[in-house]
Amino acid sequence: MKNIYELFKTDDIENIVGLTEELKILYIYNYFQEKNRNLVILTSSLFEATKYFEKLKTYTEQVYFFPMDEFLTSVAIAISPEFKNQRLETLKKISSDTPSIVVTNLMGFLRFLPNRKMVQNSLAKIKVNENINRKNFELLLEEFGYNKTSLVTSTGEYSIRGYIVDIFPLESDKPIRIEFFGNLIEKIKYFDEETQLSTDSIHEYIINPYREIVTGNNESLYSFMDNPTVFMVEKDLIMNSYKQLCEEILEYNEHNNTLNKKHMFQLEDINITNEINIGDFGIPNKQTFTLECREIENFHGNLDLLKEFVLSKLNYYTVVFMLSKDKMINEISHLFRDNVVIGSIENNRINILKQKINQGFILNQTIYISENDIETTEKKDTYKSSFKIGRKIKDFSDIQKGDYVVHEHHGIGIYAGVITLNTQGFKKDYIQINYLGNDKVYIPVEKISTIYKYADKDGKKPQLNKLGSSTWTKTKMAVRKRIKDISQELLQLYAERKNSKTQNYLSFVEEEKFKFDFQYEETRDQTRCIDEILKDLASNMPMDRLLCGDVGFGKTEVAFRGMFRTILNGYQVAYLCPTTILSKQQYNSALDRFKEYGLNIALLNRFTSNKESERIFKDLSTGKIDIVFGTHRLLNEKIKFTNLGLLIIDEEQRFGVTHKEKIKMMKKNVNVLTLSATPIPRTLKMAMSGLKDLSILDTAPQDRYPVQTYVIEENDLLIKDAIYKELSRKGQIYFLYNNVKDIESRVNKLSTLVPEARIAFAHGQMPKTKLESIIEDFVEYKYDVLVCSTIIETGIDIGNVNTLIIIDAQNYGLSQLYQLRGRVGRSNKIAYA
Repeated sequence: MKNIYELFKTDDIENIVGLTEELKILYIYNYFQEKNRNLVILTSSLFEATKYFEKLKTYTEQVYFFPMDEFLTSVAIAISPEFKNQRLETLKKISSDTPSIVVTNLMGFLRFLPNRKMVQNSLAKIKVNENINRKNFELLLEEFGYNKTSLVTSTGEYSIRGYIVDIFPLESDKPIRIEFFGNLIEKIKYFDEETQLSTDSIHEYIINPYREIVTGNNESLYSFMDNPTVFMVEKDLIMNSYKQLCEEILEYNEHNNTLNKKHMFQLEDINITNEINIGDFGIPNKQTFTLECREIENFHGNLDLLKEFVLSKLNYYTVVFMLSKDKMINEISHLFRDNVVIGSIENNRINILKQKINQGFILNQTIYISENDIETTEKKDTYKSSFKIGRKIKDFSDIQKGDYVVHEHHGIGIYAGVITLNTQGFKKDYIQINYLGNDKVYIPVEKISTIYKYADKDGKKPQLNKLGSSTWTKTKMAVRKRIKDISQELLQLYAERKNSKTQNYLSFVEEEKFKFDFQYEETRDQTRCIDEILKDLASNMPMDRLLCGDVGFGKTEVAFRGMFRTILNGYQVAYLCPTTILSKQQYNSALDRFKEYGLNIALLNRFTSNKESERIFKDLSTGKIDIVFGTHRLLNEKIKFTNLGLLIIDEEQRFGVTHKEKIKMMKKNVNVLTLSATPIPRTLKMAMSGLKDLSILDTAPQDRYPVQTYVIEENDLLIKDAIYKELSRKGQIYFLYNNVKDIESRVNKLSTLVPEARIAFAHGQMPKTKLESIIEDFVEYKYDVLVCSTIIETGIDIGNVNTLIIIDAQNYGLSQLYQLRGRVGRSNKIAYA
């Protein structure tokens, strides 16, 4: 890269114009190295800030992200904590004297900050054999913003059990355990938040605050970093964003009869003395730096096209491949064979340097090509939060006033707390449960084991029982009978499966190429789950495995690996989906993934014509079709497979009882893989009890930033703001409004609120052809906003949709909201719900 850096002029420069995106990044990095001073990269939006942060991370570890919400969320009931955690981490890093680069958006640049000394002093250093007052230490943790819990499982929590204090600090991957003897610290250890078992011992630890300091906030990011050089990315856009922000604040204050509480400086009050503007256009002068350069095309995995391009340029250009992966270096070396130079640059030759750049470019007479220009898809962002915010549910033993509970003998009631009653001269504590008709039952606290917390997978409110009524008794009898019937059916089914034999599927060399063709890096969990499934298929016992993983964690690719081995062994695959939209989505994914392997893939759902359905039925029976995707139409009695080898069931909990009965009949002699982000309790219980095998995808792909989630009282200004923010980055919006009768009036209201937006609506009661047409038009970016019912809940996967607005969210269960939120955040953009 030295030959590129030598072209950069860094003294007395005020403007940089005409550089490619990658050369802008290289210029900033070279400036940082050369000047050895603090830099701020200021962008007009969070989206642009994220891109610059990602790309600069390729070249230095001394770059930090300072993101600030772009929504006026003063009225938020709850918001995602990742941005706050990132700001805290960044302030801690840059409070030292080591030069660093901070990338921020306009809102972050204007934010009030505490002074550097206050940040440096807001630390608590603890070490073994040190005496500290435990009560004062607990008060300090409270002051730092840590939340006291009974069990520490998430970042920002602490617990105290006798002489043991557990803390999950902001900056740590693992929680720490402090063991006291009186006020003396005897031991400090890390522990596992899942098992709660101690691991490695450490001698000392510095605990950082978990909340942002709100006193003494009189610094800007500019003054905090001691007058850094500020690179303004597209200053015109920054000034436009600032103007829009000021207008939004005025409008917000006017509508809410309140003062601006965003704690921000005015941009004109920050006296920037060292400023460099980065743009695409400018007037050439002594203070402007530019280069003759241009972007190169992306070859999307087409090596023939790449070879043709390179060989056509060799007489006029020197070609340099900047590659970091050994596999890619070997492939390019093999592609060009004798004309390759590795490790140095020779003119008019094909050169390979083992070095990473984000994106290729043409500079003077040299063409630089990156891995991302060669591979099938553009590289996605690699930033993701490392903070452990989500708490895994351990049990349902803790109950609060107002919770629904179930008593063994009396049924469903509402927990009203513990009261003390005087009976026969003795005072005793009782649990009060309220029932229908103001009835009350008092249970001695020692009999708490007779009470269970009510749980419903959709979070729906149950019907209260009435004391003395036979309803609860009848309910229990019906459930007992159904449990007995299901148990007998299951035992018979699983006994038959255990006794039956299937063909053990052999591995084929084609699987290596199929693996290599996967356009992303496998996560550790994906690799493990693939191995578990392939091992099942290689045995002669029918597979029955539950693949459980969060939305967007890569379950589909894991399933595709099992499908490919099944087909290579001469068997058919049926992929059962709960909705038409999901079946179409997975069908299209399979067409793309298997396009080089000549497979016959069919789709059978309610949009499939009768004539086409009959053809599919026939081709399945003759073995012409390798994979069939479909909804419950796959359960049609007319369908006869030649040799069904693998049944994949996506989101089993979405199927009705009748459909599940038919699925059971299909399961008897075939391998079964069930996919789910939120499995039904019975399925999960079967996995835990050994009737099903369980594979878990617990690792997020590297390209995922947590969806920023807000719980907000409905507000037209915020809806308008959210839609405009998404439109400004050329994105799309789901607007979930589950009242079909009133959906058109909501569309009209949105059209008035955001007249520039192209708005469509869709729901399950529409004619099938119209629904399909609208969804396809939305996928093709003919609309900006889709006002829809919960038809999007399962399976719609559109990478350009990164804002989800749910109206009347209180009417949905947590499981359903979780599934809905998974419809956004599936691309390189930070997503909002």
